[in-house]
Amino acid sequence: MPLIQTPSIASVVEDQTPQLGGSLSTNGSNINVESGDVFYVHNLGTEGDANYERLEVKWDSNVAKIQTATAGTGSNDTLELIGSNSLLFIGPTLASFVNASLTMTQSDTLTETYNDFVPATDGTYDSGSSALRWANTYTDTITIGDGVDAVLTADADNELALRNSTNAQSQYIYNTYTDASNYERLEVKWDTNVAVIGTASAGTGTQRLLQFECNQSQVNSTSASRIMSFAYNGSEKARFTFTSLEPKVANINLGSITSGQRWGTTYTNGISTNVETFTAASDTLDALNNVCLCDCSSNAITLALPVPVAGLHFHIKKIDSSANTVSIEPDDPGPELIDGAVSAIISTQYNSITVVSDGSNWFII
Repeated sequence: MPLIQTPSIASVVEDQTPQLGGSLSTNGSNINVESGDVFYVHNLGTEGDANYERLEVKWDSNVAKIQTATAGTGSNDTLELIGSNSLLFIGPTLASFVNASLTMTQSDTLTETYNDFVPATDGTYDSGSSALRWANTYTDTITIGDGVDAVLTADADNELALRNSTNAQSQYIYNTYTDASNYERLEVKWDTNVAVIGTASAGTGTQRLLQFECNQSQVNSTSASRIMSFAYNGSEKARFTFTSLEPKVANINLGSITSGQRWGTTYTNGISTNVETFTAASDTLDALNNVCLCDCSSNAITLALPVPVAGLHFHIKKIDSSANTVSIEPDDPGPELIDGAVSAIISTQYNSITVVSDGSNWFII
């Protein structure tokens, strides 16, 4: 009979063959699940129980899923990613959170320091899409632009603010926009400590009319010296004060002489007009010389009327007792006449003439 030799105990090698059974296997460092199967980690119950709570790791229609699941009396628990630096990678292009909530915490407490939710690259990814939008977004502040260009925030209940430290802010509402050089827009902005509401345009755009519509309107000013100003290209032409409507430059009309648009009826306690005394031998009148007092003590005076404008009129009076006369002449004697003559003369103290134009000639009234 042959001799059977038994190895010594030292020659026995540990059996490392996977012992998990089914479709599970291990190579000493990894646990492998065969294609089509699911890996369960139970919190309550075991496989086949009607009541359970478990973590599932699986593939579902080519989508890898890590999720919690329940049945019967089990409760669907929270899924947490915990670590000194926990990263959630979603890619390559789509992230979906359906009927669920995503909470980012640091030691179970929301913080500003560790909970930035940012895209991997600047200006590349969207939050929502043109077809799928978030219902409501709750935030204290929205910072817009490359860097801190503008900050949209709530200053208080029912108060929406656009601000960025001490930098003056502007808001634009476009009527048309082709590019940054061709547009039409409404502007609400601060310009050198002046609040501006107006229309603007560039390139092929047209600067449009600004219109205010309401049942009643009111301009309220805390300054009695300037309630409302009227300006052209930044130059003030007239202003309302607490007591008056004041022109700030010469030849500002109330109504229009050239287009014939006049106010219907003016109710006033009195009219104050410009009065000027003339002593020079000759002078040319303008629209401000409404009342002309002529002192001929030293010499005769010739007054030249301006170019005829319909409705323009002058009151001219001789106030001295000398024999010198006041001669009134049209701007272009001949084509322009005064009651059919090339001049009108005042030779007696305190006599006066009022002349008015029809746009072509002058008439004494």
